[in-house]
Amino acid sequence: MKNNRTIRRRVLTALTLFWMLFIFIMSSARSTVSDYQSDTLIDFICTVFVKGYTEMPPDKKLELQDQGTFPVRKCAHMTEYAILGALLSLTITEYMQDSDSSSRKRDGNSASKILRRAVFIGFLYASTDEFHQTFVPGRSGEIRDILIDTFGVLLGALIVTRLIPSLLQRRRANNYRF
Repeated sequence: MKNNRTIRRRVLTALTLFWMLFIFIMSSARSTVSDYQSDTLIDFICTVFVKGYTEMPPDKKLELQDQGTFPVRKCAHMTEYAILGALLSLTITEYMQDSDSSSRKRDGNSASKILRRAVFIGFLYASTDEFHQTFVPGRSGEIRDILIDTFGVLLGALIVTRLIPSLLQRRRANNYRF
């Protein structure tokens, strides 16, 4: 069914490009907008998880928010790029189907190829994204962020290339049904 494959390819390519555009737009936000987004999320997290947060004096709240800024921002980076890694892996898998058509099952070698390609593309995109941020007022490009982003891509790609196939294989072996 070549028609279905073409549709899947187009949809996955569009989703991947859309997600890259989303990352670009988020990276284009001035530092004041980015700070506001982080502070809002941190305030929500503290409200939900820190007992007595709503009754704390403003200076104590601000201190807690300051402590949460770095981990929240880096987790956001990693999450954005983990989604990109998953989308890249799915898209690359669809495009590799023709070259792997003699074997319907994806072996470890193909999964490794997909993983390497997704991580490489993700690394390149993270690098260009950090470069782009050097032109945004109040933002900077950080090598540390490239590494965090690339690690996120790796996590997303590992989920698609290793974890999901492993779970599906185990399900088939044990005759589980969803």
